[in-house]
Amino acid sequence: MGLDEYAAIDSVIHRWEQRSKLVALLALMFAFAFTNRLIMLPAMIGVTTILFVLSKLPLSFLIRRLRYPGLFILAVVILLPFATGETVVLSVGSLTVTQEGLTAVLLIAARFFCILTVSLVLFGTAPFMITIQALRSLRLPPIIADMTLLAYRYLDEFGQVRTTMQRAMRLRGLKIDLTGILYEF
Repeated sequence: MGLDEYAAIDSVIHRWEQRSKLVALLALMFAFAFTNRLIMLPAMIGVTTILFVLSKLPLSFLIRRLRYPGLFILAVVILLPFATGETVVLSVGSLTVTQEGLTAVLLIAARFFCILTVSLVLFGTAPFMITIQALRSLRLPPIIADMTLLAYRYLDEFGQVRTTMQRAMRLRGLKIDLTGILYEF
């Protein structure tokens, strides 16, 4: 999956001891998750940006990893302003955009971006095995650490099988579009 492909970069975050990094960044992610006030969003985004810049991870790494989860959040962001709240900000025909919906969209989108970026900094700045060892040294039950390692390994295997299948389909003249429909070209 290439989650730790930039683990060899020399940065302040890369040099941070993995157990300390794990505890601190997980606490930061939980703090971001419990934020419910709009006034905190600039601080959250600022801290996240500083962490990402200090990690020296390439922006393309972040964009590649935000792509698929971002599609799910995009669906929520598009629908939520019309579905919740009572204070009407804009009305177009039968559709009404509410202030509460817009507030919820801002909170959800900012929390999503910040938490995912901090988790990429956490897992992208050290080899995955070092992270598993840090979890074990923090007294995570060994079975959970082993299951995490196996899940990571098999996600990587599934990715390789998917790549092989896509290459084979292309060589046979088949293509699958975004809707999942198989057709010949």
